[in-house]
Order: sequence, then C-alpha cells, then structure tokens
Amino acid sequence: MSYDTNQTILCTLHSVTGYQPINYFCTGF
Repeated sequence: MSYDTNQTILCTLHSVTGYQPINYFCTGF
C-alpha cells in the first residue's frame, strides 16, 4: 500500500467517524 493511499484511508476514516479531517494531508476532504 502506498503512503498516499494510506493517508487517503485515514482521511476517509476520520470523515466516516465524524472527526474533523487532518488538514495537513486531508486538504479538500
């Protein structure tokens, strides 16, 4: 799994669970 893909999964998990996205790698989510 690529680093970028892993970050995207983390962004998605944050979004789904209702937490605010982590701005430094979730810009645009």
